[in-house]
Amino acid sequence: MTIRSTYAFDTETAQAIRALAKRWNVSQAEAIRRSVRIAMEQQANEPTPAEVLAHYREQGAPRSWEETLQITEQLRQARAADDRRRTGRQD
Repeated sequence: MTIRSTYAFDTETAQAIRALAKRWNVSQAEAIRRSVRIAMEQQANEPTPAEVLAHYREQGAPRSWEETLQITEQLRQARAADDRRRTGRQD
């Protein structure tokens, strides 16, 4: 059974669909079907965020507390630098 649907894509996505269809020598609809199947297969092998959280609650983080604090500080600095870059601030 075929279900006909209409979707709105941005230009970049529409171009990517056309490129995949051409590369795979299939229709655009088949390119979308294959892409969805591939995405679902990849996602099926990945844990959900809840599973990841449960794992770390049970097993603990794969690093020491000091390493975690160090990484946290590095990430804060990187985010602050990115914020400054995006807003044009130089402080």
